[in-house]
Amino acid sequence: MFVKEFCVFFSVILVVFAMAEHTTVSSEEQEDCGKGPCGWAVYNRFTRNIDFYMGNKCSCSPGLNCTRDDDDISITAYVYRCKDLKNNSTKS
Repeated sequence: MFVKEFCVFFSVILVVFAMAEHTTVSSEEQEDCGKGPCGWAVYNRFTRNIDFYMGNKCSCSPGLNCTRDDDDISITAYVYRCKDLKNNSTKS
């Protein structure tokens, strides 16, 4: 059972790293994430507790925050994207 869980975990890590692959740039010239993911929170598929967070190599534009936006169950990770929190107020 441990081997199967390790293989699933390892495959998730590979997928996340493949999705995060960008060209290498200095921190001063960091690429804007645009509509792409700015990070992933990989979670336990049974408890959905977050195991670790992995930020992308890009950064959000000024005025935007890297915020949880989606749940990609194929890689057991919450997907974070750059969002303007001022315009994303919840309706009551």
